[in-house]
Amino acid sequence: MQDRNLFISAMRNVATPVTIVTTNGATGSHGATVSAMCSLSADPASLLICLNRQSRILAMIEENGAFCVNVIAEGQDDVAMAFAGAPRTTPRKFTTPDWNQENPNALPVLRNAAATFQCAYKKTQSFGSHQIIVGTVLDTTASDHAPLVYHQGGFCTLPRERS
Repeated sequence: MQDRNLFISAMRNVATPVTIVTTNGATGSHGATVSAMCSLSADPASLLICLNRQSRILAMIEENGAFCVNVIAEGQDDVAMAFAGAPRTTPRKFTTPDWNQENPNALPVLRNAAATFQCAYKKTQSFGSHQIIVGTVLDTTASDHAPLVYHQGGFCTLPRERS
């Protein structure tokens, strides 16, 4: 059996994108900072996110049937921290100029994000302490902004030069 602490320590060496997953529905707009996100397929365009089963935003995504993955850009550390921990339901979090909900899905989309993916909720699979959520991508944006990355317990950016 794998040692849990060793696994967690080793995972600190894996750089992950910093994202804010948002949703909007009858109970308002909600968001949470999430680091477990990846592409699933290009045809159909889809991705997956992993949320702790005790996360309140999980039920909201299932209820609303849609979510947006906002890939945080360099310099947006404060936005990522504002949504870390428990899901934020305070409207002021989404009324700052950082957010736009003028889209067909009425999902909170972060302006100047490195990328955004508006998704239709398709499926949830339970594994361990988490739920794996699959979404098909309805709309995407991409910018020239460098993505914020979580590595070794903190935020950083990748060098622009490629090898």
